[in-house]
Amino acid sequence: MCSRVLYAVFALTFLGPSVTSQQAPTPHTTIELNLQPGLNDITTTQVTAQLEPDSVVLRDLATRSATFHIIEQNYDSGVATPEKLLKPTLRWQIQSDKTQDLHAELAYITGGLNWQVAYNAIMPEATDVNGDQRADILAWVTVSNQSGTDFPAAHIKLMAADAGKIQSEDFRSTRRMMTPDNPGNIESEEMAIGQRSFDDFHFYDLNRTVHLRDAEVKQVQFLNATGVSISRSYVYDGASANRRPLNAGRVIEEQEYGLDATRTRVNIAEEIRNTSANHLGIPLPCGRLRLYRRGSDGGIEFVSESLIPHTPPEGSVSIVSGDAFDLRGARTQTDFYISESGRTLDETIQIKLANQKPELIAVTVLEHLYRGNNCEFSATMHNNKIRASHGELAMPNTVDAASAGRPAPPAVAAVT
Repeated sequence: MCSRVLYAVFALTFLGPSVTSQQAPTPHTTIELNLQPGLNDITTTQVTAQLEPDSVVLRDLATRSATFHIIEQNYDSGVATPEKLLKPTLRWQIQSDKTQDLHAELAYITGGLNWQVAYNAIMPEATDVNGDQRADILAWVTVSNQSGTDFPAAHIKLMAADAGKIQSEDFRSTRRMMTPDNPGNIESEEMAIGQRSFDDFHFYDLNRTVHLRDAEVKQVQFLNATGVSISRSYVYDGASANRRPLNAGRVIEEQEYGLDATRTRVNIAEEIRNTSANHLGIPLPCGRLRLYRRGSDGGIEFVSESLIPHTPPEGSVSIVSGDAFDLRGARTQTDFYISESGRTLDETIQIKLANQKPELIAVTVLEHLYRGNNCEFSATMHNNKIRASHGELAMPNTVDAASAGRPAPPAVAAVT
């Protein structure tokens, strides 16, 4: 029986970021196995303190199969004592039928490694902020190592994925501790990041070897795009947000249902087309999008921030960046009637829009058919461009400059 201690250079593959899926970073490396006939004791300390032992894969790299037999595997996560710090250790008893020197692939899943993306969009100085604007967008990838292990020469690949991963309570509590409150050392590096498809996901390769220390946060620039068009629009949704799901065949007859006099704010909606023509056109991982605007003094001021989902090329990023200060809406019920037979319900809603801006503004009014599945809708609009989708109606309106509140013609919903 012979013993070996292995040291290796690691490649790190990070799953995520994702709002719904859990992180499942996968360190993997090539190690040298010098096996003699019979039992061999093999030990490596190049593993993390949060390794999932039953996720370990060790096999011959040349044949992508096992040319040896692992009899036993033991994992020690490492503990700190007053006298010394014990490293995490992975030990195997390996049975070999012959003498063989081979390159073996070691891969496993670990907790404590995380990554996220932050996008910063800088919009130009403008007195009229309506319509399309050209912005500069910078994006950073932030990689956090809280695994308990240094990676002195790591090649990092990031995978944007909503990949399924069962989350253990131990790993969940560990990841809760990885917050900006304890960011460690931040290292900023500007470099080109390559991306490619993998399975149904996308890989982003940092294209260099980095020293990723334990308890360190490293930042790398991911995107630097100029002249990106951001389209702004305004949306008013005055119905109550406290609505119940519709049941087949059931009509909601409470007269005050869906009314909320406090819903007066008009949302600011921003849209970014992720296309090559718009100087983007790459898979965008989910992350935080911050909006800034340049002021008359040349400085930039923070406007808002939102979370965006994974966005493929040719898709769109749509966010609500806030509420318009100079726009207001009001939604009131002007008529309500239930037939004597109880088979029909008629409701009339009036919507008023007020604009204190010095220019004409286009506002889209949203209405929801929330009283029943079988509805008829009628409205007298300034135009007929009403869009319907999934029980929701979008009705474009224009509001004159500094108007005190011109009422839109009443919308009538008949529910049977």
